[in-house]
Amino acid sequence: MAAFHGQMGMFVRALAYMMSHGHDGLRQVAEDSVLAANYVMASLQDVMSAPFPGPCMHECLFDDQFLKGTGVSTLDIAKALIDEGFHPMTVYFPLVVHGAMLIEPPSCAAAAPRRDPCRAAAGAALDTAGRREGRRIVRPALR
Repeated sequence: MAAFHGQMGMFVRALAYMMSHGHDGLRQVAEDSVLAANYVMASLQDVMSAPFPGPCMHECLFDDQFLKGTGVSTLDIAKALIDEGFHPMTVYFPLVVHGAMLIEPPSCAAAAPRRDPCRAAAGAALDTAGRREGRRIVRPALR
């Protein structure tokens, strides 16, 4: 079904999601989303570079400044995450950030399982850069 305002199924799905959570549940989901994104941002800030300082909202954004001179691209990091068994981040969006890597963690995951994708992203960044330079990198411990 399609209407003037877009696909009707999308509206029904969004309404069902909101009604299933209720007012308090939506507030909790929003707060958890912001907390999860800031956790990921804090975990990766020593390994990856953020284009804008300060906390983020429900998604965190990194650029490719930390990859300069390594011969590694944003796409290489995404492919390395796939090799590690994780869904990769959105790459090259937004267009105003060169080599953008947009990570939107699921708000439903607890903090402990969130560490694994962070460790994988940090490891993928370092390992890919190390492989290009012909050396092995020791992965840093994440907070």
